[in-house]
Amino acid sequence: MGEEKWMVAAVVFMIMGMCAPCLADEAAPDLTAMDEIVVTATKTEKKVEDAPGSVTVIDREDLKKQNIKTADDALRILSGVFVKRSKGLMDSTASVNLRGFKGDQYTLVLIDGQPANDAYTGGIEWGTLPVKNIERIEVIRGPASALYGGNAMGGVINIITKTPQKLELEASGGYGTDDTYRYRFSAGDLLWNRLSVKVGYEEESTGGYASTPVVQSITSGTGNVSGGYAMNDMLGEATRWVVGDKGENGAWRQSFDAKANLALSDTGKLTLTTILGSDDYDYGYPQPTWGLSAAIPLMPSRERGRRHDSGPTTSSAIRG
Repeated sequence: MGEEKWMVAAVVFMIMGMCAPCLADEAAPDLTAMDEIVVTATKTEKKVEDAPGSVTVIDREDLKKQNIKTADDALRILSGVFVKRSKGLMDSTASVNLRGFKGDQYTLVLIDGQPANDAYTGGIEWGTLPVKNIERIEVIRGPASALYGGNAMGGVINIITKTPQKLELEASGGYGTDDTYRYRFSAGDLLWNRLSVKVGYEEESTGGYASTPVVQSITSGTGNVSGGYAMNDMLGEATRWVVGDKGENGAWRQSFDAKANLALSDTGKLTLTTILGSDDYDYGYPQPTWGLSAAIPLMPSRERGRRHDSGPTTSSAIRG
């Protein structure tokens, strides 16, 4: 009797295994791959392959795979794009240039289609842009001044933020080495099937590491330095002596973002995007090399770096 039960059970499982793929095929909906559309290249909807220029689209999935820390990190792997960021979050002069044009003022950066370049420097504070709020990035390499003005001589970078289509609540955080932490939370919803609203906040901080050595010129004669090491010049000759460092180079940034999108018709909408961000970097207490002579001055006391408030950056547009 027991053997018969096992045989019946085995037959049932075999039938279920044979039928499962059939049921899955019947239940699976037909999926149609949509053509990728860009707007930045011509200010009208165009397929990527039909756009008149060198166009690259970085979508949400690409951003997740790269695990970017700042918005400019997403552009680092693209050809024809030069990203200057040598110290991660602590870099105070990060910039992005297209097609070899030197200077931030020749690369136009848009947020939801509206210019975000600083009127004084021509650049943008990349560290203050909210990373988790980016839906996609459209990059147009090459001159686009006919459409966007003089800032677009090298090209255009359009950062498109998320527009919720349902209730969305998101929170994330992490902690790492060098006393580094990051957290982000956001909330959004679609109201009355016409108005999308979203707000978010993110913050990141790091204690950093020693990145700037303190050096003294080497002169002939008898010395009594028992620590440090020599630093060579471009010719390979030891001309300076490293006596310590300025301390750990730390940094901090925060960003608040809000977006409202009102559908006026099937083809027209009103969008309002606001980003308020600030960042800061500094050096900790100096670390002298052991065994220095009193004749060699120590590093200065704690040095405060630059604090920058980038906002608010507000953009609004009516499209139809």
